[in-house]
Amino acid sequence: MDREVAEARSGPELQGMSNAQSFVLAYSGHLEAARKMSRQAADFAHQAGGKEAEAQYEIDAAQREALFGNLAEARQSAKAGLNLSKSRDVEAGAAFALALSGDSSRSQALTALPGGYEGQIFVPPDAPCAQRLTAEHAREGS
Repeated sequence: MDREVAEARSGPELQGMSNAQSFVLAYSGHLEAARKMSRQAADFAHQAGGKEAEAQYEIDAAQREALFGNLAEARQSAKAGLNLSKSRDVEAGAAFALALSGDSSRSQALTALPGGYEGQIFVPPDAPCAQRLTAEHAREGS
């Protein structure tokens, strides 16, 4: 991965490579470094005028943070992504991140929009957010 990142440092692939590296860092247990790399990807997209890409990188970070149980960070990144774009992909990704972070009302509001994503999501039972989602689902009686 380091070789690919070094090669991308001089080309247009820098944004996507920084985003991909953030996932590798998180998977390796380096969450703070992953956050910095996600921020870098979003900043590169912003500098290049890529508002949609910047929004998607925020949503990617939101989903990752939610899966790791960092709920405040997840909600903050989801909000940042939604402030940048209202595209279907960004809204769907934000809805997923918000559901994982326990904000089911905001998540449901996004999926209830015309053309929204209604349906069920799969969350692995061993994901840090799985117990919260199960408890919330039981409270709502659904």
